[in-house]
Amino acid sequence: MKNPISLFFLFLLAGVASCSSVQVGGNKGPVVAKVNDQIISEGQLRGRMNPRGISQIPAGEPESAGMKDKNQALNELIDEEVLIQQALKEGVLANSERLRREVMREYFQYKFPVGKEQPTEDEMKAFFESHKGELEKIQVRHILFRPKKPKDPASEEQARRKTEGILAQLRSQGKTPQFSKMARQFSDDETTKDKGGDLSFITQEKVVPAFWDAASKLEGSGAISNVVKTEFGYHIIQMSEDLRGFEPNRGSIRRHLATAKKKQLYDDLLRELRQKAAVKINDDVVASIQVAEAASTAK
Repeated sequence: MKNPISLFFLFLLAGVASCSSVQVGGNKGPVVAKVNDQIISEGQLRGRMNPRGISQIPAGEPESAGMKDKNQALNELIDEEVLIQQALKEGVLANSERLRREVMREYFQYKFPVGKEQPTEDEMKAFFESHKGELEKIQVRHILFRPKKPKDPASEEQARRKTEGILAQLRSQGKTPQFSKMARQFSDDETTKDKGGDLSFITQEKVVPAFWDAASKLEGSGAISNVVKTEFGYHIIQMSEDLRGFEPNRGSIRRHLATAKKKQLYDDLLRELRQKAAVKINDDVVASIQVAEAASTAK
């Protein structure tokens, strides 16, 4: 015997699924039909008659192009409604986890249309100002020379001279210095040398002050620093990409705030609905359920 859920959707697909859904056109205007207690409005009928929308009719074609006969459209809506009502009576929704989740998703989209969660310009700028340390970042490469004996003057001088020599070679290569190649060949940083010295994106909080101070002063992709001394040794730094300032971070800030606002809307709605609902939990039954038993039952 076929699954009743599959049969239900088979009917919809075979008979009426060439149109999007009962909701096409919106539940607006006078009542054109009633199926038990559920109304079918003029707006729904008009939407079903013109499933692709007037705006999608190719130029030069009459507005009637692609329009359905109104009696055909009305009968489709009635067929859908009687099927849906019967499916609900037979417990299709209650017995289908997938359908329940789909209904919840559709309800949330109905309750909070696209755009409602979008942050304002002021909200985005305020967020940027309060999170500059995390958001402002630059992508850099570096070549590192470590003194063989840290704090030993001769060793320090040798490392500094090596660094200056490589810097001179890079500058002699003009506008297209072979920084990655030189990093692979000479750098003492075993973590990054095979990646051409790439440190990926760094923020002020992730590197030592002297390194950030030098890197943050570089202007434009490809710019190369002078020799930089840190506790790790002597560096040459090259700017790869600069994501400082509000504009380079606008997109990521918008997505972050929209996600946070959507979650807040969802949480507020659930809190409101749970306060209104009569929820009674049987603690004894819940306590008696073991994790292993629940996993076994779910299989």
